[in-house]
Amino acid sequence: FSKEVEDNNNSLSYAIQVGEKDLALMAKTALIASIVESDFYTQMRTNQQLGYIVWSFQQRTEKRIFFRFLIQSSTHGPFEMSKRVNSWLTTTDKIFSNLSDEEFERHRQAKILALEKEGDSIGAVLGDLYSLATDEEGDFQFKNKFIQAIKDLKKNDVSEKARELFLNRSTPRLEVLMRAKGSKEPIPGDVINTVPQFKNRKKEQI
Repeated sequence: FSKEVEDNNNSLSYAIQVGEKDLALMAKTALIASIVESDFYTQMRTNQQLGYIVWSFQQRTEKRIFFRFLIQSSTHGPFEMSKRVNSWLTTTDKIFSNLSDEEFERHRQAKILALEKEGDSIGAVLGDLYSLATDEEGDFQFKNKFIQAIKDLKKNDVSEKARELFLNRSTPRLEVLMRAKGSKEPIPGDVINTVPQFKNRKKEQI
């Protein structure tokens, strides 16, 4: 989906649907995010200089898990950014094929330590409790269960899930490409650029 906006910047928001809320799946996605974060930033921001905002992360919306990539740029159009992100995705197999046991364990321990860290203020502690009460529906042991799910992960399972997400084109995904005001970048013919088009396409798929 693409739309011209009243702004001088272009942006790409790329979402890959991981699946329904599940501790094991969340743990895998958290480790995948940790493993690819540095390479994605280095390639998109440092080497290719696509934009000043470059971000990759996991996201949970209610009971669904997503993997997200965000780039904002004043120098590159969204379709060019899309091409480069999709090209980068094809290289991720190398990241996981070359991942040593020691590197995997480092990512695992870093995630566990971050989760085990207690809030350093009353507000932070209350925020954590509120999240457990609302987002996790009163499961105050959720964080401990999540930590255990991360401890139970095997490197091969994480690598296999990463390949499914990044390399399998049948995995559901959505790209939202915002074009800067007055953008001259050609729009590919298969791009949806109105909300009615998007809604009609969803109806056709049902």
